[in-house]
Amino acid sequence: MEIKELFVSPHYRSLGIGQKLLKKMEEIGKARDVGEVFLLTNNSRKLGQFYEYMGYCTTNDIVRFVKILP
Repeated sequence: MEIKELFVSPHYRSLGIGQKLLKKMEEIGKARDVGEVFLLTNNSRKLGQFYEYMGYCTTNDIVRFVKILP
């Protein structure tokens, strides 16, 4: 399963909404026999800590390529 974007408005952060959303998505994945969740996020320490707290870990399997066009 791929989570393309998870966003909670700054006004509603620290209320457990992100945790509830992520847990619900995981429940849906389990019900559909999904064995792995893949997500991308920016390089924010706070976001990294959140996902680690939720049981996620980083991987070196993905390489990101970018090309800026003139």
